[in-house]
Amino acid sequence: MNKYSDSEFESVALRAPKRHVSWTKTFFMLLACLLLLTIAPVRAQAGTKQTMQKLVTALRQNNTAQIKKYNDMLPETAATEKAVRKMSAAQKAAYKKIVKEHYVMPANTIQMVGLDTQWLWGYFLTDIDNDGSAELITEIGTCEADVCYHFYRYKKGKAVEFADMPAGHSALVGFPGTKYLIYVWAHMGYESISLMHLEKGRFKSETIWSSRKAWDNQISLRNMLYDHIKYDRYYDPHVDLKDLK
Repeated sequence: MNKYSDSEFESVALRAPKRHVSWTKTFFMLLACLLLLTIAPVRAQAGTKQTMQKLVTALRQNNTAQIKKYNDMLPETAATEKAVRKMSAAQKAAYKKIVKEHYVMPANTIQMVGLDTQWLWGYFLTDIDNDGSAELITEIGTCEADVCYHFYRYKKGKAVEFADMPAGHSALVGFPGTKYLIYVWAHMGYESISLMHLEKGRFKSETIWSSRKAWDNQISLRNMLYDHIKYDRYYDPHVDLKDLK
């Protein structure tokens, strides 16, 4: 049985002694939380870089056990990089303008629009050359046969395209804190993994692992770059613009 009625309980609660609050202590607690929020992503990116370096070494050596070990340590999707988080409003607006030039293909409508429509398959944000500024990558095409990655950098207030490469049957894996991007390609039982880096404005490729029997030795690399495509319950795709707002 309650000792007080509702009204009596409220009055007793109001008469309860108030705890003394140390604003100095509260300030330093809030400061510590802000520091943790700032440092944690940096440490996570550094940890991912180290794991990726070990994974690349294992791929070069074709060490199956080590490949699995280090690949399993990575997140399925790459975390948002510092260079992406620090993009200015002007850079975001320039990149958003490029992304919105093409529509994402709705489900089951290809018969209505024809086979020659250039669709947006996704877009990616990553600091490819490790200069502190994020590059934009769009994936545009009508089908796997002609889809391409288009690379843009922010320069003098505009998104300037500087390279493109085939995107069919492929995926991009983040390699933060380096001047590399990992390109995974697989088709009809063959798979290859390549390190891509920019040299005088052009991409140079080095194959670090390949297999002609991918069905027996398939590697599904983690830390994939986020393609910013989400699907509703009808499996209609929608472009996620949160990183460009």
